[in-house]
Parts: sequence; C-alpha cells; structure tokens
Amino acid sequence: MGLFGNAAKREREQLEQLRSARRGRLSAELWDSDPSEQAYLDEAIQINLDWVGALHEMRSPDLVPRPAAWWIENLLTKIQYWDMNEVAVAPENGYVLSEAETWVELDATEVDRLIDSVAEAAAPRHSSDFSSLTVRQIFAVLGVIRLKPVPETEPIYEYIVGQPSYRRLDCVRDHTEILNSVFLPEMTDDQREIYEHSFQKAWHLGVALEVFDRLDRLPDHY
Repeated sequence: MGLFGNAAKREREQLEQLRSARRGRLSAELWDSDPSEQAYLDEAIQINLDWVGALHEMRSPDLVPRPAAWWIENLLTKIQYWDMNEVAVAPENGYVLSEAETWVELDATEVDRLIDSVAEAAAPRHSSDFSSLTVRQIFAVLGVIRLKPVPETEPIYEYIVGQPSYRRLDCVRDHTEILNSVFLPEMTDDQREIYEHSFQKAWHLGVALEVFDRLDRLPDHY
C-alpha cells in the first residue's frame, strides 16, 4: 500500500473511531437529568464541534458513510435554499446527531412490517415491482424523508418521527435553527418561512437516512 493508501486507511480508522465515540452520547437518561434540556443540548453542541473539527483535520469531507452520503448528494438539491450553508450542512448534522442517539425504542421488526405494509398499500397504484425488497425499501425511504411524500408511507413516517429519540433530536434542530437565524442574510417574511421549512426538511433527511442506515435498511441507490 502506497503513501496515499496508508493515509486513506488512517482516515477511515479515524472516522470510525469518531463515529464509535459519539454513539450513545445522547439518551433519555441525559435528557431527564436536566429539566431545562440544557445538558442534552450542550452534549449535542459538543458532538457537532467534534464533527466540525474532524472536517478540518481530514482530507476527505465525507464524514457521513455511504450509502447515506450518496442519498444526501442526490437529494439535497431538491430542497429550496440547498446552497445556503445552513441548509447544506443540515443533513450531515442531522445524521451525526441521530447516530449519537440511542433509539432504544426503535423496533426493526416493526419497521420491516411497516415497509411491507407500505408496499402492499402502494402496489395497486404504482408500476414498481414491490416483490423486490430493495424496491420496497426505496419506496419507504423516499416517503419517510418527505421529499416525495405519498399517503402509503404515512404510517412508517409517523412511527419514526414519533420515537422519543426523534423528538429529542427535533428539539436540537429547533435550537440550531434559532442560532442560525442570527447569521442569516436579510430576508422577507416569505423567504424566511421557506428557509425554515427547507432547513427542517434537510435536517430530517439526515436523521431519517441514519435511522434506515442503522437498521441496515438503506439501499445503495434509488
């Protein structure tokens, strides 16, 4: 292995160490330890600082593993204001913090059941071959990330956003959005509303992809 190969290997190892170190740092116990929620927010901020620090240290900026990075690259541009920095980094930010959450109530068996029920409900109205597991998973992912919401995906979407881990992360998203507003350029009320909606969609994109990724239900492509 040459010089560049060794450097790439070290980066992969460093990235995996960083990912391992943040897993489980956000939890119900941390949330409940401080009624003001500040302990949880402080930990989330520190995880973000660690992530930003790693971005500057590594040659490769791709700190979200594939296939999630591929999905983000191909879907982010479908969100308005995607080229604003705050929106552009929101999916990776959401993914990183979701990876740090415990998601202890998340049931892989229930997710699989909901993926199958989505396909069963959608099959009569769509031409896709829902006998394929990959097709069923792609359809569910596209519905849950809400860039192309369809009625059949509502149950699995509600299941994921109803998880206690998701609700805790959404408070961090709200806090981050408020902090970002200080640095936004001058906007009309309509523009600000579009920005806020775009930021929420971009953040949710990262969180949802991480949930499917941790369950090994995220296809390599769509």
